[in-house]
Amino acid sequence: MKLFKTTLVSVLLGGTLFASPFFYTNIDDEFSKFDRYFDSMFNAHFSKHFAPKMEFYNNKENYTVEFEVQGIEKSDLKLSLEEDNILKLEGEKKNPKKDAKGKTNEKYFGSFTRMIQLPDDADSSKITTEHKNGILTVTIGKKERKDKKTTVIEIK
Repeated sequence: MKLFKTTLVSVLLGGTLFASPFFYTNIDDEFSKFDRYFDSMFNAHFSKHFAPKMEFYNNKENYTVEFEVQGIEKSDLKLSLEEDNILKLEGEKKNPKKDAKGKTNEKYFGSFTRMIQLPDDADSSKITTEHKNGILTVTIGKKERKDKKTTVIEIK
């Protein structure tokens, strides 16, 4: 499965991976992070497991992530910032009518985990959240980016 994901990513994204916020200098860490992100995205869109859809916005001052959490109580959600700048949303969408007889169910219910790799300049000390009208909005401030310095190394 890992080879399939790596091949699929290479084919679909081509050279655009370098322009994305998911690119890092250590290629092993990059593939590990992208693998976790891809698993989360794949499960959210193609599996029978429930995971909330999301949108990611980038502007000058901050990053904003909006999770679609309609029908999920605030108390059933857990948001954390994991190692390597990974924003992790865990929760459970409960089925209030699970014992009803004669029903057809097309809604997804159950526990979920959704992870998003934040860019390097995301400031973990500047995070705010709002849960309103079925949308969980997470706003993350940005740190000032330091210009990366190139050092020329003499070849002997």
